[in-house]
Amino acid sequence: MKTDVDRWERSPRFLTLAVLTVAVYAAARFLLAKVELTHTLRVTVAVLPVPFLALFLLSFIRRIRRLDELQRKIQLEALAIAYALAILFRMTLGLLSTVIPLPLKEHWSYEHFWLYLLFFYFVGLGIARERYQ
Repeated sequence: MKTDVDRWERSPRFLTLAVLTVAVYAAARFLLAKVELTHTLRVTVAVLPVPFLALFLLSFIRRIRRLDELQRKIQLEALAIAYALAILFRMTLGLLSTVIPLPLKEHWSYEHFWLYLLFFYFVGLGIARERYQ
């Protein structure tokens, strides 16, 4: 028997939206790095992934609202852990950058930070699932 979590994680529409969001982001990154564009086109390409990510996040929130109480609690704890890790990570980077030169643009900049947030969410989700199940 499929649980709410099984249905939630394996929904074709949700997964399609997630893949589409990543694909549009990757295409925008590629175009901005490799193709010569006017300033207006560069701005347009830079914000192109935003509506896709917004739709994905809205879908994510709606799906959380449909989960049972335990699964919502797990999601909340995962997000709380991710938030705490993000604060710790960003503070550490900030302090270290005052002492040693970090390649901030190449590896630690805002354009990469969302990937760390996603990683922290999955770490938090693993911790929360282990705790409650």
